[in-house]
Amino acid sequence: MSRTLLLFFQTCFIITIFSGYSAGSALDAIKGAAGGVLGVLKTEATKKVAAVKQKGIDTVAGVRNTASSKIATAVGAASAKASGVAETVKSKVDGAKEKGEQLASNVKGKTAPAETTSPETVEEPKTDAAATTADAPTAATTTATVDKNSSPEEDVAEIDPAIVAAVDPVFSNGEKIERLKFISAKGLKFTDEHAQYFARKLGELAAKGVEKLTLNLAGNSMTAVGLGILLETMKANPKLVSSISLSHNKIGDEGATLLASYLPNLAALKFVILDETGITGDGVLAILSEVAKNENGVLQMLDFSNNAVTSDYWGLMVAGTKPGALRKGILEDGIVFSKSQLNVPENSQIPPVIQLS
Repeated sequence: MSRTLLLFFQTCFIITIFSGYSAGSALDAIKGAAGGVLGVLKTEATKKVAAVKQKGIDTVAGVRNTASSKIATAVGAASAKASGVAETVKSKVDGAKEKGEQLASNVKGKTAPAETTSPETVEEPKTDAAATTADAPTAATTTATVDKNSSPEEDVAEIDPAIVAAVDPVFSNGEKIERLKFISAKGLKFTDEHAQYFARKLGELAAKGVEKLTLNLAGNSMTAVGLGILLETMKANPKLVSSISLSHNKIGDEGATLLASYLPNLAALKFVILDETGITGDGVLAILSEVAKNENGVLQMLDFSNNAVTSDYWGLMVAGTKPGALRKGILEDGIVFSKSQLNVPENSQIPPVIQLS
């Protein structure tokens, strides 16, 4: 720029000298020179503006690519973890099914004598002694009938008595559960083993036609495996549960991603509370990704309070929940995060769906 101006003044000086000191001619010459210099300056300015604009475009493209890459990496990592959990859950479910079939076979074996009547007791007339002898199979038949009428699922001999004693009281008042649509097992320290029996009891309620239950399982000791067992029962009975609280269970990103994979099968699920469950931004993105593409879901509220969701995920979560990113009618009661843990950048534009507690 300075060199251009210097050239301009030198040109003006030379024009003035050789113009015969004619003021009018000199002025015209200076105007012409000035126009040329301005043209050069304008060209340079246009180039700089274009360069700045291109740099901005490249920067935005880079941010988008980074964001997409982060989302893909996060979902991929969480999915990889969840796949291992899913295999464990499947193994446990298959094991439980096989165990039930074995119990059923054992019971059937016990009842077999009851289905066969001795030829002697049918074809020969009974004397008093014969009648006395025939009474013995009758006693055996009675015993076998009792065994036959007992359901393998209720055979508590095959279940840890401590687990039965802990879970059964939760379901003791079936009439109240059906009326209030509410089951609370809060703070009972249930483990994954408890979850197996708990899921069985839920299945019994579903068989009676119970729907849209609220489950409060906060303050227990379940992991992603226990959650997976419950989700299997919920998947088999899509209208069984409408609300579930898993707060203070260490399900982690594996459990969050597992939950995400089951969402398309949970037709009645509206409210999910995952307060302090060991979830990071990876687990949150896995769930939000599934919610965004699930066309049949009715989810209204997600609570991720007091989890390790750091500020570097903020931009990705905003992009995934901004107006238009979610189907109309979904998450109308919001997505809850802890402001202190999330550390939202100042002056951030917060989508209406995100609530900071």
